[in-house]
Amino acid sequence: MGNYHWITSPGPHNAETYLEQVGGETLSGAAFGGITATIGGKTYDTLPDSIPTGHFGPHNTTLGVRKEPTSFVARYQRNGQLNLSQATSFRGATFKSKIAIKPITTYRSWSNPTYEVGGYVSRTRPAGPLQTQLDLALAPQWGNKANHISEYEIPQFTPFYEGAAGVQPVKAIDGSDTLDQLPGGGNQILIIDKQVLDQWKTKK
Repeated sequence: MGNYHWITSPGPHNAETYLEQVGGETLSGAAFGGITATIGGKTYDTLPDSIPTGHFGPHNTTLGVRKEPTSFVARYQRNGQLNLSQATSFRGATFKSKIAIKPITTYRSWSNPTYEVGGYVSRTRPAGPLQTQLDLALAPQWGNKANHISEYEIPQFTPFYEGAAGVQPVKAIDGSDTLDQLPGGGNQILIIDKQVLDQWKTKK
């Protein structure tokens, strides 16, 4: 898609959609040369911190949110490289795959030190345990009281998945009847790159 089509498209018209739709030579120049703007004599980096590389979800298939396609092609169109459990952790099982083009600061809430490092993080710094449990749909049966916060940096050129945290059922214990549900809706990022996760573990 060229500049004309981007300009005349419904929008939104920002740096991220420009890179996503125009791509190609512009993408390479943006990733390695940078995009800047000067306001009041000061130069600002206007380049987004990541580039979308795919948009996944049930809209790509005729199956519902929690139905797994049987063919490899259909599974990829539906979930990308994620399994069904990972895909449905996003609201409506809908998310984007992206590549970081500059380091991204993220946060992870935890209570058990065993789970201090993990693939699920968020751009949003937690406002408190209760709000975090609601925004990220941290179901009580998982035992995460979200009373500790760790900060992790996604390195440049790391692939990741991003979307809104999905709704999760509230149960007394795993496997019991559903009592209620947590809304989710907060920013959720999933890292599946083992090398990045190992780096985070060494920095604890």
